[in-house]
Amino acid sequence: MNIAAIQLACSPRHRAAMLRAALTAIAYAGQDEPSPDLIVLPALFEAAHPSLGHDEVFEPIHGATRAAFAEAAREWGVPIAFAMAGWDGDRRIVAGVLLDADGDTLIVQPQMHLPQREQRGFTAGTQPIASASPPDGVVLLPREDATNEEAWNAAAGIGAKLIVGSICTAAAKGEGKSLKDLARWARRLGVAAVIAAAAGEDHAHNGIAQRTGIIAAGGKLIAHSTGGGTHIVTGAL
Repeated sequence: MNIAAIQLACSPRHRAAMLRAALTAIAYAGQDEPSPDLIVLPALFEAAHPSLGHDEVFEPIHGATRAAFAEAAREWGVPIAFAMAGWDGDRRIVAGVLLDADGDTLIVQPQMHLPQREQRGFTAGTQPIASASPPDGVVLLPREDATNEEAWNAAAGIGAKLIVGSICTAAAKGEGKSLKDLARWARRLGVAAVIAAAAGEDHAHNGIAQRTGIIAAGGKLIAHSTGGGTHIVTGAL
């Protein structure tokens, strides 16, 4: 499986700019050779921004952003994974979303381990979900779930082949996990992983700009970003 993990140098607080940057990066990745079998984006919009509590800043999970990525998936013929905060029916969630190459939704995975500041405003997921159709065996771990060992263990417990982490916020001081940490988990659990992170100016601490990468099931770090800015990290699993 050929993977393109996209690191975006754009603040998740700027929704329109983040979406434009993501679609541009998808177009670049889609034209690459060999063409990717999966494109992974960071978490696109910060849930705990200053407007938290004002519902009008949140669109439906199945709204305009998903529609834009569905069109891109169809145009380039490649599945796309991303994460965002939004409405799912009458509940507000932070979720990973996996679209197939036809733009259809395969998974909506609510974040399971929410920061304390978000627990009153969002509904947490209770267990991971693995995709059953191509790409099969994919488990999405949005935001803090991507660097939570309990979430990784739960994903492996349902037979995950590939853990996909979409990160938006930088970790709290002392709580960050490096790609080397995640590689050790991948080796212990026998799963591959792809991590995509945002790398805006407010995400420069705790190594967030170094946390976009592709990890083989044996724990080998196949490819990773080398600094801030927008990068398309590619590799084969």
